[in-house]
Amino acid sequence: MYRLSAILVLCLALGTHAQQKDFGDISMNELVATFLPQDTSANAYVIFDVGAMFINPDYELEMERHIRIKILSEEGKSWADVSIPFYHKDLISNIEAASYTPEGEEFELDPDNIYEEGSKNWRKKVFAIPGVETGSVIEYKYRLTSKYIGALEPWFFQSSIFTKYSAVSFYLPKYFTFTANSNVINLKNSKAKVLNRYNPQDTKHTRYTWEMNDLPAIRKEPFMYNQQDYYAKLFFQIQTYKSPYTFLNFAKTWKDVTKQIIKSLRSKLDDEDTRETVEKVTANAATDLEKARALYFFVLRDIHIRDYVHWNASKLLSPMEVLEKKEGSRNEKNLLLINLLRRAGITADPFLISSRSHGRPSGNWISTQQFDYLIVATTIKGKLYYLDSGTRGNPFGGIPYFLYTGQGLQVSKNGKLLAAFNKYKPRRQKNSIVIDSHGRLNDESGISVRTEATYNGQDAFRMRNKLFKAKSEKDFIENFVQEKYDQAVIDTFSIQNRDDLEKPLILTVEFSLEDYVENSGALSFIEPVFLSGTTKNPFLSEKRTFPVDFYYGTKTKESFVLLLPAGLKADELPERVSARLKGFLYSRTVSLLENNKIEFRRSLLRKNTHFIPEVYPKLRRVYNTMLEGDHTQVVLQQ
Repeated sequence: MYRLSAILVLCLALGTHAQQKDFGDISMNELVATFLPQDTSANAYVIFDVGAMFINPDYELEMERHIRIKILSEEGKSWADVSIPFYHKDLISNIEAASYTPEGEEFELDPDNIYEEGSKNWRKKVFAIPGVETGSVIEYKYRLTSKYIGALEPWFFQSSIFTKYSAVSFYLPKYFTFTANSNVINLKNSKAKVLNRYNPQDTKHTRYTWEMNDLPAIRKEPFMYNQQDYYAKLFFQIQTYKSPYTFLNFAKTWKDVTKQIIKSLRSKLDDEDTRETVEKVTANAATDLEKARALYFFVLRDIHIRDYVHWNASKLLSPMEVLEKKEGSRNEKNLLLINLLRRAGITADPFLISSRSHGRPSGNWISTQQFDYLIVATTIKGKLYYLDSGTRGNPFGGIPYFLYTGQGLQVSKNGKLLAAFNKYKPRRQKNSIVIDSHGRLNDESGISVRTEATYNGQDAFRMRNKLFKAKSEKDFIENFVQEKYDQAVIDTFSIQNRDDLEKPLILTVEFSLEDYVENSGALSFIEPVFLSGTTKNPFLSEKRTFPVDFYYGTKTKESFVLLLPAGLKADELPERVSARLKGFLYSRTVSLLENNKIEFRRSLLRKNTHFIPEVYPKLRRVYNTMLEGDHTQVVLQQ
C-alpha cells in the first residue's frame, strides 16, 4: 500500500478558475518519445491530469478536467476509448478531444461522435479519439456540473499507468468551509512528492491545490484486493456555509446518512402485504430461529435471481412485486427477506457492504456511493446473524467470500460504520478440501482414476456456485476435471448434498487419461494426479508494492494412490518437498505401499489471507516450490 511522503499542501490563489499550469502546445520531446525511462514496460503514460472544482453563482458544483496521455504501443491505444461516468441528474458538457501524431498531425473529435449510454441512474459519455497510432499524444477536456455540492467526487492522482503530473484545485467561495482527507498510501520506493506552491488570496475565493508527480502505475495483479484501493486519492466534503445572515450545515455523519436511507427504503421495509406469505412459509416453525431459516431458504430458493439493481435505485422492486414476479436482484431479495423477518416479529435491518470488486469503503468519505450491496443483519436470542439470499449456494448465516470484506454500514437509528464486520465469523464450519484418488495403468500410456472430493465452508460454496451456474451436472464435472487435465474423459460421476447447503459437497468421479505415462525404453515416467495441484505460479512480477489478499483461508489435503502392474516398480522415489511461510504451509510426499502401490500426498494450509509486500518474494518462492512438488515425476522400470 502507498503512503503520502509529505503532508498534502494547501495553496492559496487568485479567484480565477484557471489551471495550475499553462498546458498549451505539446513539446517535441513528448511527441517523439518512444519509451518512458521511469517505466520501460509502459504502453502509455499520463503526461498530466489536472482538475479545477468550484461552486458557481447558482450554488452548483462544477469541475473542469484536462487529461493528456502519451501512447507508446498498440496496446496503449485503448486509452483513446474514453468513458466518463456521471449521475443521471448531473451534466457533462464542453467535451473536447484530439490526438497528435509524432509528425505533428492533429485529429479532432467530431462532437457528433460523442454518445451517451448506461442505466437510468448512472450514465456515461463515451467516445473514441480519432487518428490514434503508436507514438501519438491524446488529450481530452470536459466539464461536470452537479447540484449536489455536498457530494464532491474523490480525486485520483494515480491510475493503472505511470502519471508524470496530477493536480486538483478547489476554489472555495467566501463563507464556505470544507474538509479534505487522503487515503493511506506509501510512495517511499518512488520519486513521487508533493510540490509546494503558494499564491495570494483574493476577496471572493480561496484556492486550495494538491499536486503530485512521478506516480508509479498500479497494475492489476493476482489476488489484489481492489486496484483502485491502492491509488493515491483525496476525499472532499463541504462542511458549512456561514454568512452574517445565513448558516447552513452540509456536513453529514453516518447516523445522518442512515436516517436518509431508512426514509428512502421505508416502503420496502414496511410492506404489510407480505404477512400472508410469512404465515404460510413459517407454518411449521416453532422458534424465531426456525422461522428465520424457513424464510431465508424460501427467498433463496423460490425467488430467482435477476440482473444487478442498486440497493437505492428508483426502479427497485417492492417486496410484493418480487413475490409476484418470483424474481429479484440480490438487493431486492435481501430487502424482501428483511420485510418478511420483520412481519414474523424478528429484528432485521439492512446492512450495506462494499464487495471486493467495488473496493474498501472509507470512513473519511461519508457517502453511500461506497456501498454496492445490501445484506441482512438480524438478531435472534441475542445472537447476530448476517444473511445474504443473493447466491443460490449460500447457507444460512454464511456470507459469500466476495462479499465478506471490509467495513459495513449498519442501517438502523444508531447507524454507524462497523470496522468489525471483517472480524465476524459467518459460520463455524471450516473451509477445507479433501480429495482421495486411486489410479491404475490401463495400457502402455493410459491411466484410469477414481476420485472422491469433499468440500466444506467457502470451498463448498465456491464449487456449488459453479455447479448451479453450469448448463448441467455433466458440464460441471467435466469442467472440474478438465480444468487440470484437459484431455480427461469422464466415465461416471455422482454428486452428494447438492442442495443441502448445511452439509459438505461430495463429488465422486471416474475418468481416464490417455498418453499420461511417458515411456522411454525400459523406463516410464509418471506424475501424480492432483486435482488441487498447482498448474502455474500466479505471481509473475519480481516485485510487488501492495499486499497479496486471498479471498479466504483454507486447508487442502489430497492423496493419490497408484496401483502398478506386476513387473513394474519405482526406480527411486522423490524426496519430500515442503515450503513454509508464516500462515502458509505446503508439503508433498511420495511413499511405497503394500501390493505394489505408490502413494502421493500433498497438503496446503493457508491460515493467513493477507501477505504484506515485504514477504511477497518468499510467497513467490513458495509457489515455485509448490509447482515443482506437484509435478515431480516418478521413474518406473520393468
